[in-house]
Amino acid sequence: AALAYVKSNSKLDSSNVGALSSSGGGVPLLTFILNTPELKAGVARCAVVTDVLTDTQVFHHAPLMSSMSYGYRVGVKDVSNLDSYGEWTIPLALKTKGFKTNETDVPVLAINTKDDMVNPPEEMKYTAGLSTKGEVAYYGNSGHCPDGPEAEQAIISFFDKYM
Repeated sequence: AALAYVKSNSKLDSSNVGALSSSGGGVPLLTFILNTPELKAGVARCAVVTDVLTDTQVFHHAPLMSSMSYGYRVGVKDVSNLDSYGEWTIPLALKTKGFKTNETDVPVLAINTKDDMVNPPEEMKYTAGLSTKGEVAYYGNSGHCPDGPEAEQAIISFFDKYM
C-alpha cells in the first residue's frame, strides 16, 4: 500500500524508493524486498527473519511482555502458552520458506547491536546474504536494536549510497 501511494503521488519520486523496518517487521520487510526488485535499497534494523522464529526457546528467556506482544502480532491463539509459539512462528521464517543467499539484487543493510539475543550475528549475516549487495553493520554493545546518532547515520549513508 505504501509503494502504491508513492507511485500514485506525483510529488514523490517513485523511481527512487527504499524500505526500512525494525525487529518484528523483518519478515514483511524482506518479503517486500524480495518481491519488489524496483526498490533501490532496504534496511533491516534488528530484523527478525528466521532464528527466533524457529528456535522458540528465546520466547522463554525474553521478558514475558515482549514475548506475549510478539505472540499477539503473529496470531498465537494463547499467548500465555509460550510452548505453542512455534506452531505460528516456524512457518513465517524465511529459511522455512526456502529463501537462500543471493535471492535479490536490491541492496540490503542488516544493522544491529553486537550481542542481540533475538538477532545474533548469524541471523544478521543470513539477512544481508539474501541480497547480492548485502551488508552487515553493528552499532552499540548490547540490547535489541541499535539506536543513537552513529546507527542513524549508518542507515542514512546506506540509503544515500543506493538512492
